Amino acid sequence: MSSAVTESGPESAHTANGTALTVADSKRAFHAAFPHVIAPLYRRMVDELLVELHLLSRQKGFRSDPLFAVGVVQVFDAFARGYRPEQQKEALFEAICSSSGFDATSLASVVKGGKESGAGITWGDASKSSLFKTAELGISSPDDDLAMPPKKAKERHPLTKEQLEKVKAFIESNK
Repeated sequence: MSSAVTESGPESAHTANGTALTVADSKRAFHAAFPHVIAPLYRRMVDELLVELHLLSRQKGFRSDPLFAVGVVQVFDAFARGYRPEQQKEALFEAICSSSGFDATSLASVVKGGKESGAGITWGDASKSSLFKTAELGISSPDDDLAMPPKKAKERHPLTKEQLEKVKAFIESNK
């Protein structure tokens, strides 16, 4: 998996003295990073994403992996559809991610696709997608170092075969 993705997340969301950031700290950081006026509908979406990312990233056992990256990017894209001005969407995504301790560039690069042996999704062909390969290893070879979830995770819940088929269909439908 890409170290850029797994290194972003809750461990980077701390104050200078090492205490974890609060939701209020995350919101303050967001407004400092994105000083633009946001329409009420999108303001609510931003607020919900900030809170959810903050809480999720602090859950015990949370891990920023390619599946998480796909989810964050897809949710943002769906909720931000129609956001104006269009040229602020990238900065909006970056501010949401950075204020929650995530690297927007790393998350987005995973979704845009990776090399066969690297992090990412090769859209249209699940057999070349490292996201699919690591999820598949979680079922077929759970002790493999590349399997998702990793063998060092305290609680391991690999995808079911039905869930894996849904991931494959999703990847192959997005050419």
